[in-house]
Amino acid sequence: TTVQVLGQLRDPRAVPSLIPLVVSPQGPLRTAATAALAVICSQSFDQDVTQWAEWWRLHYMLPRETWLVESLRHHNLELQRIAFDELRLMTGYTGAFAAYGTPEEKEPVIQVWEAWLEELEGRRSSQLTQSSAQDSL
Repeated sequence: TTVQVLGQLRDPRAVPSLIPLVVSPQGPLRTAATAALAVICSQSFDQDVTQWAEWWRLHYMLPRETWLVESLRHHNLELQRIAFDELRLMTGYTGAFAAYGTPEEKEPVIQVWEAWLEELEGRRSSQLTQSSAQDSL
């Protein structure tokens, strides 16, 4: 379905369109929307449109990489696994992550991802600064 394709594309711009579908009376559509949102956002609020809308309000301006790194500490172990798999797909990282392991086992890998995110944000900030400086010339 189109909703499944949106999830496969992993495009955050689809999130506002997917949120209302989590309460669709059509079960397959509702399930597809929830699954797509889990892959894109690495979050799960089931059919709670209010929670989804609030999460989106707080996160829409952040890059998807931030959502995924934050979800490595999510209480839902399946969402941790999804976040790790998505980060791996984005970067080609080949290390392991034991989503079902102890916090002590996961922490070193999470710290690697947090350092990667900091570096990425630093590069983005530097690029914006350079772009602004060139625009003012």
